[in-house]
Order: sequence, then structure tokens, then C-alpha cells
Amino acid sequence: MAPPRQRPTGRTQDGDDHADTGAASPPPTTPPSARPRLKTSKPPAAARPSPAAAAARRPLGSLVVGGVAVLLLALSLLASQRWRHGAFRLGSHVPSVYERGLVTETPAVRAILQEHARTTWQRAAAPAAPEPSASGTATLVYVTPWNRRGSDVALRLAARRRRRPLEAADAHNATLLVAPTWFSVFSADAAQQRPEQDARLRATDRWSASRAYLATGFQDIDAGWVRTLQTPPAPARVVPRVLLTLASHHDLARLTANRDGAADDLAQLLATIVADHGFDGLVVEAPGCVVTFLNPLLAALRKRLHAQLYGSTKLIVVVVPALAAGSEATEDHEAALFIKPNEAAQAGAALASVPADFFAVMTYDYMPPWAWTMPPGAGPAGGGHVSGGGMPNAPRAWVEASLAHLLDDGQLAPSRVLLGMNLYGAAYPALEPAIVFREPLVGAAYLDMIARAPAGPLPPPPDASPDAAPISAEDAAGRLIWDARAEEHVMLIARADGTPYAVWYPTLYSLAQRMARVRAWGVGVALWEIGQGLDYFYEIVG
Repeated sequence: MAPPRQRPTGRTQDGDDHADTGAASPPPTTPPSARPRLKTSKPPAAARPSPAAAAARRPLGSLVVGGVAVLLLALSLLASQRWRHGAFRLGSHVPSVYERGLVTETPAVRAILQEHARTTWQRAAAPAAPEPSASGTATLVYVTPWNRRGSDVALRLAARRRRRPLEAADAHNATLLVAPTWFSVFSADAAQQRPEQDARLRATDRWSASRAYLATGFQDIDAGWVRTLQTPPAPARVVPRVLLTLASHHDLARLTANRDGAADDLAQLLATIVADHGFDGLVVEAPGCVVTFLNPLLAALRKRLHAQLYGSTKLIVVVVPALAAGSEATEDHEAALFIKPNEAAQAGAALASVPADFFAVMTYDYMPPWAWTMPPGAGPAGGGHVSGGGMPNAPRAWVEASLAHLLDDGQLAPSRVLLGMNLYGAAYPALEPAIVFREPLVGAAYLDMIARAPAGPLPPPPDASPDAAPISAEDAAGRLIWDARAEEHVMLIARADGTPYAVWYPTLYSLAQRMARVRAWGVGVALWEIGQGLDYFYEIVG
């Protein structure tokens, strides 16, 4: 057999080798019948190139094509993740909300609809932001099972703390507390009084040792999510909220006096929940209960946590109501529920004695008792002067009065106070008769409402004079009006049936104004709740 030919440097159609000179090649001298058949003839094994040599001889283009394909696949997967989580465009730099000019007293509805999902998920640096007056204060974020978006937002807020060190503007919220609202605890009598659809016991429900208290909600625990949040460095601290429901004053008296060991029994149940699931503490909320009445329970809980977990620093956060709505104008602060009536003048000192690390003040859901019969256009300073009426969610005067009530006596450290901030809103129909119907609004519903608002003129409000002109089409389309007294935006819109509505919902500007005051007061914040807000809010809060 003829020796194998060397790899050609140039090939003719029939496979012969010729020098790449550009000249015409001479015809072959070997008859076609004598040529070796390329499909059947094989060189000796010793002459075959090794796999490594063969790979080295493959054209570079095929390797490049393969590499590009792999890169495109990886980029497409990354892009799908970024798009799913609300990022703007793969590889593009998203300017902050300040750089885009979105933090303004006169925001445009179109800008809200177009920009709310474009975010870096990083804290935006406000121009000439004041230095925080205190450092180390916490940010508490609530996460509810019925708004699953909040779980993803919590992961993002925790991740951004791990990615970069805190800057000066972030120092006031150095500690992130994540409070999933999984658990409810009922006294035995309250458990029996639950609605039938809720009264069925689950296999995961847990009774206290004396069967005086029932804990529910274990089926909602997401252990993997908890572990991810707690990943160092700068881990978030997971402190689930426990909603305590008592059936009667008798139940409260047993707990307050620790009668029959009631406080110890409940404290043991709560401490076991923390220990079994690796939580970092608890948020305790007892609606309608004077907080100082809970001192025996909270003291017993702290003792149990330290005993069971060998002195580890578990946190206790207590939820307290704000001042009764309307009392900021009358200074009738004894209406507050978080202290005993005879302690009204020393509210800070009373709370300072409560064995808790933080107090989350519910400075949202402002609604005075008389608001339910409020004529449109009437109301307190900061809420009623906008035609169409409704109520702001947290008017500035009420928030400041609630904080002053706690801090003015100097007994309670501001760093222990977490100011409640709403990430939801409310819509009010401007109708006669003078009954206020409050329709809560979360992010998706708000966007849908302002996107679908017809651009026709609104009728004049019911309290206007007979010759009043209709509200302009610009207002009807959703021009946001800044209420300087409430420090909130309100929007007048008309629904498809022509019903005029006043919509109060947070904006970047209102949140920035409130956060500036948070820094000045030296307090932390408690956000209710992060599944309800718009994505770009978290460049300002959180």
C-alpha cells in the first residue's frame, strides 16, 4: 500500500494536494482507477494522529461558535432571572430614582407606570442627605403569606447588605429584621370562638403544655427561605410576628397576673417555636391590649429564650398602637392603648420598663372615629382640604405627635422605636351621602386603577358651589396633588362608571420626606408590608 499522504495545504475537488501558489495545477498522472478510495482506505494505526492532535487541528471557527453559543445560553438565563425580578435591561446601568428625576413633588402618572419596575435594588443616595443622628437602628419589614412578592423583596434587601458595606446614609437601618406573619396564638377560649373554617385543627398546630394556648401557622414556614436570609455576612434577622388573640378580660387578667402560671406557659410555647426553627426572635402583637400588661409574659419569654438558647441574643419586638386618630389636635393622649391611662404623661418611661428590644409603632391607617360620617371635603389638617376628600394614610402631624408622646420625656431611647410606614394606599369615593368607604390599595391594584382611569372631566365635588367648573381632564387622568400638611400625594380620578375617587398612595417623594424625618428623629422604621409596595420604593426605604 502506498504510504499515507500528508495533510494538504490546499485541496482540489478530487482531494489532491497542491501548493497554494495561485497558478493552475497540473492534471494528475495516476489513473483514477489506481487511486486509493478515501472512504475505505485507512492509514496504519501507527500513522493515525492522536485524539489530542486531531482536536488541535480542528478549525478555530467551530470552537468560537461553540463558545458563543454557551455564552448566549448563560446570558439568556441570567436575563430571564433579571427580568423576572424587575431589573431593567441586561447589562445596562439603571440610574437611581434620584438620577432619573423621579423623586419630585410633581410626579407624572406616566412615569410611575413606566418606571416603577426599573430599579437597581440598591439604596439610592439622596442629594445632600442629612447625616443620620443615630446609628445601628433597625429596619423591620413585614412579609405576609398572601403577598408572596414580599418574600422575594426580603431576599433582595438582605442580599444588598451582603454585597456592599453600609454607607453613611444607610447607617440608620443597619440591622434588617424580617417579620413573616405566619403565627397566631389563641387562648383556649379564643380558639373555640374562631370561625368554623378556621377552627379545624391542623396536624402542625401546637398546644402549650397546659393546653391553655394554641399556636397555629406552622404550615406556612419556609425553612429554606429563612436560612437564605440568615446567610452571612450581614445576615438578616428573622423575627416572625405572633398575633396574640385573647377571648376576654379574664384571659388578659390570667396572663397579666401569671395566674396558674399562664405567662410562663405561653412563654415556653413561644420560646420553643424560636428554638425549634432557628428564628432570631419574635414580634409580639396583642391587639387592644395595654402593652405594659404584657410585662410578665415578655419577662418570662426573655428568661426562657436565654435559658433554652444559652444566653444567645434573641430579639423581642413589641407592636404598639399610635395615638388615637384625631388626638393629635386635641392632645387627648389618654386614648392611646399602649399604656395604662394613669401613665399617659410618662409614656416613654412606661415603655422603657417593658422587657423588649424594639417597639414598632403603627403610625399608619389613620382614621379618626368621626371619619366614617365625614362629609367630602371636611376633615383634619392635612387631609380634608383636597376636593373629593378621603383621608391620608399617615398625616405628618399625627405621626409627629405619636413619636413626641413616646420620646419627649427622654426615658425611651429613639433607637428602640421603629416608626411604622405604609407601602399601601387607599381609595375613597367622593360621594353623597357623607359616608367614607375606604378601599385598600396594594401596588398592583394601584397601577391598574391609575392606568385605567378615563381621561374625561370629573364632575365637581359634592361640596362645591353650584357654579363650580368640572375638574380638568388633566386631573381626571390622574395628576398627583401634593398635600403639604399631610406630606402625602393624593390623586383625583374617575372610574369607568364616572364615579370620582380620591386615591392616597405612597410616592417616592412622600417616602423620601418621611425617611428624612426618620433620620432626624434617630428612629428606625417598620414597613407594612413589602409585598404591597412598588419595586423602586426600596431605593428609598428598606
